[in-house]
Amino acid sequence: SGRGTIAYTALGSGARALVICTGFVSNIEIALEYPQLRACLDALAERFQVVLFDRSGLGLSERLLAASTPDALAADITAVMDHAGLARAWMFGSSEGSLGTMRLAVECPDRVQGLCLFGALARGSASADYPWALPAAAYDVWLNRLIAAWGGPVGLETFAPGQQDDPALRAWWARLVRHSASPGGLATILGGLRDADLRADLARIRAPTLVMHRRGDRAVRFEAGEHLARTIPGAAWCRSKAPITSGGAARARP
Repeated sequence: SGRGTIAYTALGSGARALVICTGFVSNIEIALEYPQLRACLDALAERFQVVLFDRSGLGLSERLLAASTPDALAADITAVMDHAGLARAWMFGSSEGSLGTMRLAVECPDRVQGLCLFGALARGSASADYPWALPAAAYDVWLNRLIAAWGGPVGLETFAPGQQDDPALRAWWARLVRHSASPGGLATILGGLRDADLRADLARIRAPTLVMHRRGDRAVRFEAGEHLARTIPGAAWCRSKAPITSGGAARARP
């Protein structure tokens, strides 16, 4: 891409492509070591060519100290698709990774066959007319706590409630966090989420869209998903019973 090298991998060889765009904890090599997640992706790969990537600044990709804006993430997706020879693909966007998939659906509708949004949101921090996120000041407090706990299984009680005491999961998650970004890198990357606002784009999305959200999601409020479902034209709405939240370790059981 124009911002440096992007790491990606592809599983399966189906006629349809599925690009997966996750949240800020991302290292495709270590992610694939977790058995439940790998099993889920292998099942998808029986029907799709599944493409996973580390966005610029994270994981195995170029460690750029630049905020991950929706536009920058959409550009990363486009670069990966171009390199992989994919003219069109389905998009699976979770947590703040969904912002890039939605932006791409607006700016390059010919590249997006459809959207599946899980634990997604339209705005990174709260406003008077968008109460379903942390206020900017509280967001900064959360980010500082995240950085202070970097190196351990930080946030696992939020991202994988009910499984945060699993020793294997804790060890894998801590390693994944450490290899996703440095503390300073996380601060820069997540600064882009705090300032993101895609609400004006939602009515322009024309791709078939499925919005899924888990009631009780501790990472992204359930109401943020409801807002997407009622604002994106023709979107289907699914209240997920998945045991893991949007940003968490085991996206293994969507």
